[in-house]
Amino acid sequence: MLDPAGATPLYKQLKEYLYEEIEKGNLKPDQQIPSERELCQQFNLSRTTVRQALAEAIAEGVFYRIQGKGTFVANPKKVEQQAYAITSFMDTIRARGWQPGMEVLEHRVIAADIELSRILQVGIGEELVFLRALGTGDGEPLGLYTVYLPYELGRSIIADDDREQQGLWIPLLNHHAKKLGLDLAYADQDFEAEAARGSTAELLQVPEGAPILKVTSITYTSKDVPVEFRRVYYRGDKYRFNIRRRYK
Repeated sequence: MLDPAGATPLYKQLKEYLYEEIEKGNLKPDQQIPSERELCQQFNLSRTTVRQALAEAIAEGVFYRIQGKGTFVANPKKVEQQAYAITSFMDTIRARGWQPGMEVLEHRVIAADIELSRILQVGIGEELVFLRALGTGDGEPLGLYTVYLPYELGRSIIADDDREQQGLWIPLLNHHAKKLGLDLAYADQDFEAEAARGSTAELLQVPEGAPILKVTSITYTSKDVPVEFRRVYYRGDKYRFNIRRRYK
């Protein structure tokens, strides 16, 4: 239990106690821990002390919070992807020692709206191919992909029946682009934290409001022509990115 007279601050003692409960198996991944009020009553602590302990544990990735529901134990089984190089989902998952999968949920031809017209530099109403897929590791959902492609490139991918059945069309984007004489060079990416909602939460098998990471990418050729617009929603408890930054 906690020692109010000890040299270690009480919030750190509480955090260490909770970590020990995880190590003992008394608190399991995705299990909700006692509320702030319950912890205050159990250990005779102030709300400020409890909040400081939980905030530090959340920052360290041991717990995660869902607004309106409480604090939960994070799942330590995470994929780490290097963000300073473009690598495929399949290769990233294999490097982790897991069995990768990519289930195609839907693909169809759509008309470019104003936003897609601007991003992919095509005319409004021009045909595009929309693809949606669920990336998995050892059968567990990790990322939900929504992809928009120029018609010719998109049709080349989904016409590859064998690859489509295996769900491998996303990592083979470069292969299909080269078939059409397109030299992929770089991608602009944005990273944003979001709360899982609706079908996204359902497909990723996380509670409503669970933290997810949205990565938005636009892929360009060596001639600065955009050839793919992609949004991927990664589970916050399963996926993280690593970035190396150098001093100038």
